[in-house]
Amino acid sequence: MPSNIRLIHVSKGIPEKFVNMVLGTLATALDRIKDKDEHYIELYIYRDEYEYISISGLEHPNIYFVMHEAYLGWPRIHIIHSLCRGIQREVLEAGLIHETIHAAIHGSPKYYIMTPPEAFRDSCLSKHDPIICSSIYNLLASGVKDYEVSRAAVEYGLETRVKPLIYKYLMEAYRDVVDEDNLSNEPIKLCNVIKQFLAAYPLALDKNISGMIRKLIDALRERHAINLKEIIDMVERFGDDTYKNISYVLDWFTDRFLI
Repeated sequence: MPSNIRLIHVSKGIPEKFVNMVLGTLATALDRIKDKDEHYIELYIYRDEYEYISISGLEHPNIYFVMHEAYLGWPRIHIIHSLCRGIQREVLEAGLIHETIHAAIHGSPKYYIMTPPEAFRDSCLSKHDPIICSSIYNLLASGVKDYEVSRAAVEYGLETRVKPLIYKYLMEAYRDVVDEDNLSNEPIKLCNVIKQFLAAYPLALDKNISGMIRKLIDALRERHAINLKEIIDMVERFGDDTYKNISYVLDWFTDRFLI
């Protein structure tokens, strides 16, 4: 295991085989990342969601089987073993690689402690309660960072390894959108679709992913009159400044859905 990956916590009862798979996958991914020796990553493996919240001190509405953050000043990857059970091996490894890239390119608190633009905040609060606005902001900002991870995966030659995760989330977003028995939280569904689109866009040369993107956007077209070209035009403005990229998305969303 590379010395710059530090295994900080493993809950009792986690199989050693699982821990070794995680460490091996992170090491393989880090080996492909530019300036790999400069990246310090802490790793935490929890038994379940309750232990994750208790030990990490983090609590948020969307908990995934593997996550990354850098609130303390350095990158930390959190894995919840109970949520990993039943997930296909290639999807699990894709998630670990995705978060390793996050740790490498978004390993500073500045990527997680951002103030939303005033126009977005005021417009959103005029239509939705603060909890919905916070979820909208977090989904859109996370989508931009996921886009940057997928773009970096292509640069590092890891795109094939991350595709299973992207396809899984596109499928889940599609099922959520077409579920006629659940028409609640429409703004959240919309933002999750945008998030998954952003994550998938750098990988859209893949026929399965591009086909799923079109199905997803088509499913929302009647309700929100979303045009695929307008989203692509926005993404094509993205550069290397994460906050500017987030601002592009928030400005577009504000003009399109909040004014």
